[in-house]
Amino acid sequence: MIPKECKRLAEVDFPIAVVSKHSAREKSIRHGHPSTLHLWWARRPLAACRAMLMALLLPDPCDAKCPEEFRTKARELLLRMPGWNSPRMNQQVKSNEGLRKAILTFIGDFANWDNAADTEYLAAARGLVKAAHLPTGRQARYEPPLVVDPFAGGGSIPLEALRLGCEAFASDLNPVACLILKVMLEDIPRHGPELAEELRRVGKEIKEKAAKELAEFYPKRWIVPDKLRKKPLLLLSVKDSGVAAVTVSDAQEHIDQNGPIYTHYVPRKKGQEHGPLAMQVAWGTFLTHGDVDRKLNEIGARMLKLQEEQPIAYLWARTVKCESPNCGAEIPLMRSFWLCKKANRKKALRYKVVRKPSPSGRGWREAPGEGHHGPNVIPNDLLQFARNLRKQQTDAETKMWHLLRNRRLAGKKFRRQHPIPPYVVDFYCHAASLVIEIDGGQHSENRQHDERRTTFLEEKGLRVIRFWNNEVLGETEAVLQVIWNVLQEPSPLTPLPKGEGRNVPRVEFEIFEPKSDKEVPNGTVTRAKATCPCCGTVLPPERVRAQLAEQRGGADVVFDEKGNRIGGARMTAVVTLHPGIQGRHYRLPTEIDYQAVWKAQKRLQQILDGWEQGDKKGLCPVPDEPTPAGGGSGAGRAFSVQKYGMTHFRDLFTARQAIGLSTLSTLVDRIGVSSPLKLACKNAMALVASRCADYNSGYARWAQSGEFVGNTFGRQALGPSWDFCETFLLSSESGGYPGALEWVAKVIDSHAGVISSPGQVEGSDACNSPLPDESCGVWFTDPPYYDAVPYSDLSDYFFVWQKRTIHLVPRVSLELGEHSGLTPKSFELVQDETKKWNDKPKDKAFFEERMSSAFSEGRRILKNMGIGSVVFAHKTTEGWEALLNGMIQSSWKISASWPIASERPGRLRSQDSAALATSV
Repeated sequence: MIPKECKRLAEVDFPIAVVSKHSAREKSIRHGHPSTLHLWWARRPLAACRAMLMALLLPDPCDAKCPEEFRTKARELLLRMPGWNSPRMNQQVKSNEGLRKAILTFIGDFANWDNAADTEYLAAARGLVKAAHLPTGRQARYEPPLVVDPFAGGGSIPLEALRLGCEAFASDLNPVACLILKVMLEDIPRHGPELAEELRRVGKEIKEKAAKELAEFYPKRWIVPDKLRKKPLLLLSVKDSGVAAVTVSDAQEHIDQNGPIYTHYVPRKKGQEHGPLAMQVAWGTFLTHGDVDRKLNEIGARMLKLQEEQPIAYLWARTVKCESPNCGAEIPLMRSFWLCKKANRKKALRYKVVRKPSPSGRGWREAPGEGHHGPNVIPNDLLQFARNLRKQQTDAETKMWHLLRNRRLAGKKFRRQHPIPPYVVDFYCHAASLVIEIDGGQHSENRQHDERRTTFLEEKGLRVIRFWNNEVLGETEAVLQVIWNVLQEPSPLTPLPKGEGRNVPRVEFEIFEPKSDKEVPNGTVTRAKATCPCCGTVLPPERVRAQLAEQRGGADVVFDEKGNRIGGARMTAVVTLHPGIQGRHYRLPTEIDYQAVWKAQKRLQQILDGWEQGDKKGLCPVPDEPTPAGGGSGAGRAFSVQKYGMTHFRDLFTARQAIGLSTLSTLVDRIGVSSPLKLACKNAMALVASRCADYNSGYARWAQSGEFVGNTFGRQALGPSWDFCETFLLSSESGGYPGALEWVAKVIDSHAGVISSPGQVEGSDACNSPLPDESCGVWFTDPPYYDAVPYSDLSDYFFVWQKRTIHLVPRVSLELGEHSGLTPKSFELVQDETKKWNDKPKDKAFFEERMSSAFSEGRRILKNMGIGSVVFAHKTTEGWEALLNGMIQSSWKISASWPIASERPGRLRSQDSAALATSV
């Protein structure tokens, strides 16, 4: 037993560099790692927790009060390690300083994930802990030290306690965290490999049932071999009653429309017409298979071997309408047009604007056959034309530019020689929708061109004023007064265009292989501003928000009564696999793809109608709980979905995603729980279904650099989303159900033999622990980081689905008097002034008071000889001050601190941000 006066190893030394290295590396380890069981935010690396916990549990060998029995046993255990029993090591551990150094080396090596399940390391680590806590006196029985974490979250600290042979008590206020903890700390140690086996068996059955229920929403597509694409063919359908034939110029398009009914094809030969040939093999021509085979051989028919395409993902873009007069085009909101951006493989989308002919007049003209824009909305030829005009300014234009530049007139920003396709205007002010033209010639032909030009610009909602050269040079003040007066007049409000209309331009996509980045168009949305690809008009953020709010976030398609798309989300590409061909393939969406979405919408409406007709008994089949309101300067700032019309969680999903997740939830709910193993399996399956929700929403993204589906929570927030990726739910590729099932099963596999003694999980408030006084040896926790992570709001995304899979009840919420049906909010220890506690905003004072209460509770349950440790990180002094005040107010004494680099460089959260990479 470690005397109270003896310092723990963590109080005097710690292998910072080695542990930091292993902690950062651990973020890149995937299969089998506990972090892949289910998402939880701001998890601490196991390496850091394991190393710190060992240093907390062991005494400092150099301390005069360190038990000699521990030193003797520690030397024995370390020298048993493979490769350690050398003359040099034997000599080193003879001294107390050398023994301390050896233990620190062991702790650093054990922090390596590759050694975490090694039997030699496990035996030595558990032996060291036992040696440090053996009771004095022969009559006393050894009891493993109890490690308590009241903010257990993802379970890193209690898991490492179990790994070291300790007892672990893990509690959390959040029911989602409690489910993760229960599976990781109770079910896996208790059932071991049997749980993984049962999970895979049940998971396979669920997949088969889901495939039958969802088949119509993910239709199969049969693809023609590449060598037959875009070639004129005679397609033949051979049946018992004869042969049907049709001539086609695009076999793939024909089969997409009619299905895989064709069995043979005849290539078109030079000088041969298919019409007469088709007549020879028309229906009824052949009555026996012998005749058919002979005739097919005569005309050179070949077997048509169609392949079944496997969809991986559907790429979507939310859309808004351009609000420029006489445009009204649909703007696909896309951050990037890249589909695949690898060093050896590149695929991208580019668009063509299909519009009515422009009026004739002076100006640049698009060459015949052009129309695919490069990286800019304005064609390169027109940009170059504008640059040349700037170099050839007249004296009047030079003087005018001197008067207008740098916001010199009425504070308005003007541009000179500005392209407005198909023209280049002399001066343009976007804020005032004003064009200023300076004319030199007075010939009738020039005046006619100017009139046509003015008419065209005015039709676009622009005001045009013209001056002669001599007016600018000789009557400058009068000219400026005219411009000033126009600038003082408010610009007319632009009405929102309605309908597509015959004359509304539209964007058509094609897939190509760019040879350079410059060939790929820029995205249409930046910082919530949308640029129309047809006319260049920029929609401000407030108009983008308003239009998306009318669409409830815009994640779903708007169809007319016949199933024709008339608005809403637009499918931009489909990612597929082809049998026998390596790599992802990309194609444009077809009518069949949209029809499947329409069917899903109709089916979802039938489900909801049935629930309403049944007096809304039970939970709504799709989550109808409200999304976080967001706002404020605290943790609530991470949410802005309600501003975009997504007021309920169902708005975050497409209809097809909602049906898929609802089907999965229902099938998991039906799992029987006749034994503890089956109950554990159901808990694990709930995490599988919940993982699927993370990759199936209007926030999932297509990672172009790796060609995989990225999850919803790339960041610890839910804000605006423009383009997104819809996973084929039953695909074995990234983001699908089979993958989610295997991720969970592999975590069970990797820990089933390592952790044999279960921990104890409790849903409780950190300020009101159910444990008795002086009951734990180590109080080690990773509390919320002030205002950094809004855990309860984030976890509601998963909780609303877990309620529907295993009827997870927010018991703690009910005990605390919260009846929202969501995770606890008021008592959550996070600074968020948009929420209240005791009718007061949850501000800095709330955080300090509650943190002090949690620390006081930790002091109450900690043994007199125990030790505590807290992990914390925040980029502001305000956050640190709040935490330290809480510790000081609860009478804790700080004896040491160690900074650990715990984050992976290049993670999405850290890119272009001030996110911390170090925890203390």
